[in-house]
Amino acid sequence: MRSPGGRRLLLALLALLAGAAAAQKIECVSCGLVSFTPGVQEYLAATQSGFLFPDAASPAIRFRLKPQGAKEIRTIGVLSSWLPPPVFELQARYTVLTKKGNFVSRSGWVSLSGASTTVCLGEFEKGKCEAEDALENGGQLLLDVEYRLRVTGNELAGSYDTPLTYSVGGNTKPSKTAQHPLRVVIPVATFLELRVAGVPVGQSAEVVFDYTMGNAADYLRAVTSATPLVMTSANFGRLEVSTNNPSGYTVTVTVTPLSVPAGSSLGVGDILLKGAPADGQLFTSGGPTSGFVPLVLPGDFTVRVDGGELPGFYRFVVSYQGVMNP
Repeated sequence: MRSPGGRRLLLALLALLAGAAAAQKIECVSCGLVSFTPGVQEYLAATQSGFLFPDAASPAIRFRLKPQGAKEIRTIGVLSSWLPPPVFELQARYTVLTKKGNFVSRSGWVSLSGASTTVCLGEFEKGKCEAEDALENGGQLLLDVEYRLRVTGNELAGSYDTPLTYSVGGNTKPSKTAQHPLRVVIPVATFLELRVAGVPVGQSAEVVFDYTMGNAADYLRAVTSATPLVMTSANFGRLEVSTNNPSGYTVTVTVTPLSVPAGSSLGVGDILLKGAPADGQLFTSGGPTSGFVPLVLPGDFTVRVDGGELPGFYRFVVSYQGVMNP
């Protein structure tokens, strides 16, 4: 006859074995190194679109999920250990399929920027992850994984590596794990880009000041109050600049008359940008930008008037030249 202590030990061992048997399992069906190794031009293009995608040679990642007696699979856990720690953001999207390959569900793009991430494979309801009915089958499921890299142009050049370790049921429950490596190589690419939003292809950025009779009241008000006259119209939305240069940028503004009434006293020196002469005005920064940032808006342009100007339309071309600071 077993002693009470012996019975307790036997029950404990049986409970442990039952827990091990019920542990969730995940297995690699197709795993391997997923790499992002863009060339300079591809990387620069990605800073415009916002995302890089894996190299064409990277394998399609697929796992097999085995609930092992569980009624459902709600979540998976993802662990990463980047060396060195990156400043970019890795994102993933997960598609759940039946073991025959029929579609079950698809997640949105999930950030894997943290060391540990739990991904809901079902739907969030009242703050909880609820498995969809199609997941509650106790059988095998397939999990396809897509990756993309969010980039801004501020990334430091270098090679970044991590294993991605997957488990079923989050990162805190008993589970077998599956793993594949991932590598990101950011090329050495220091750049400066200017863009003028809204300007049609092949046209220049223009500002117009209208001194015709239709705007006589505005003109007289500006003269009598000694305040600059606001711009009448422009064909652009804003000037933007982007650079990853550690020393920043310098942008020079140039104003050129395009169409002005003959003999008028108003000239380039009367065009103001943010209250100062526009022609030759400099904009500088001491470091990189976070993507594109606006420098100039159409409403920033005004013109000095003294009452001696001839009536008519005054059109000026505004151009910008940028250099990276040494």
